[in-house]
Amino acid sequence: MPDALILAAGRGDRMRDQGLIKPLVPFLGVPLLERAMTVLARIGVRRIVVATGWQAEAVSEAARRYGARLGVEVEPVYAPDWERGNGASAAAAAGRFDRPFLLVMCDHLFEPEMLAKLAEQTPPARGLVLAVDRNLSHPLVDWDDVTCVRVEGAAIRAIGKGLPNPDGFDTGAFLLTPEALARLKEERIPSMTELVRRLAEEGRAQAWDASGYFWADLDRPDLLQRAEALWLAKIAGKAHDGPVSRRLNRPISVRLSRWFIRHRIRPMQITWLAFAMSVVAALFVAMPPWWAIAFGGILAQLASIVDGCDGEVARATYQESDYGGWVDAVLDRYADALLLGAMCWHALVHEMAGMSAVAAGLAALSGALINSYTADKYDGWMRKHQKAYRFRLGRDVRVFAFFLACLLDAPMALLVLTAAVMHLENLRRLWVVGR
Repeated sequence: MPDALILAAGRGDRMRDQGLIKPLVPFLGVPLLERAMTVLARIGVRRIVVATGWQAEAVSEAARRYGARLGVEVEPVYAPDWERGNGASAAAAAGRFDRPFLLVMCDHLFEPEMLAKLAEQTPPARGLVLAVDRNLSHPLVDWDDVTCVRVEGAAIRAIGKGLPNPDGFDTGAFLLTPEALARLKEERIPSMTELVRRLAEEGRAQAWDASGYFWADLDRPDLLQRAEALWLAKIAGKAHDGPVSRRLNRPISVRLSRWFIRHRIRPMQITWLAFAMSVVAALFVAMPPWWAIAFGGILAQLASIVDGCDGEVARATYQESDYGGWVDAVLDRYADALLLGAMCWHALVHEMAGMSAVAAGLAALSGALINSYTADKYDGWMRKHQKAYRFRLGRDVRVFAFFLACLLDAPMALLVLTAAVMHLENLRRLWVVGR
């Protein structure tokens, strides 16, 4: 994996009302500079040069702190002519690379897969590769400010703001040769756009199609807020989400997740909050009056929605961990047992269902627990064999059915239905994997 250069020298006048130096402005709780460094570290970059200018000392200190946490070598370099443009900022790093390297803007957001693919390209001799998004309907592009590109095949033919009939947008991500970087300094080229223009005239500027990957230029507060919503929505869902998660839980949980992030609530705290809500829900379900069981059902469904936020917040803020995922799974199983146990108790004690309630409760609980156990194996098999999910019943459906049964005050019906559906789903998974 190549080294990388992050341009973090600008003043960021349009972001000044955020009250922070632009590289330290948070995006979903993570400063822009830390997010850029984290993405690079995650794709395997081990050395990052950070070009600084405005508030250089504070930015350099932050970069070193982030680098120590990420385990990457960080080399801040001051750009004395940073006010001339991003080309002058990049020129300060001339002579610090001996092979092609990634160059990204600190105030741009990139998904890791995009930069990983860009790093695999081969730039022309003494030239560069620019990631170009050919999606001209990109929802986060400001047409008055975006740099447009015209290409012919893989060759860049023209670049600039307000370019008529463009083929795509400059995403702000480059794979640059050391020789191209040196020209910025030798020829005092003020901007990366001008460097691309000169190299294009010599046939040394190529475009790599970045269409379909998520990126955003976050140079205004309104764009940052819109990008937060779109990015969180993109990373929120999972391939194996069930129908209730996709259509009901996720649209609500992504909004809750933004609130949790703004208030610095950590994923593990959200995991325990969702579990506590399930415990309280079970206590109410075990009570005799209808209003209590109905309230318990509503609270259980809300807990299911909140339960999706811990993963969303973890992915948005780079706090994922195997331990966190394991704790979440364990507490979900306890929550399932408590909810179904409370429903069984309600049917047994308050509806005098006798041994039928015990039998239905045991069947429902065993079906739910085996369903959760087989989910991990089933999902792993589907990923390994690159199979698409056409049908999946899991915890989201189970809790939603619990919620409806509580509103209808139908505990026995829920236990019987849960037992039948969960065991049938388990048998279906065995058949799908084994056929």
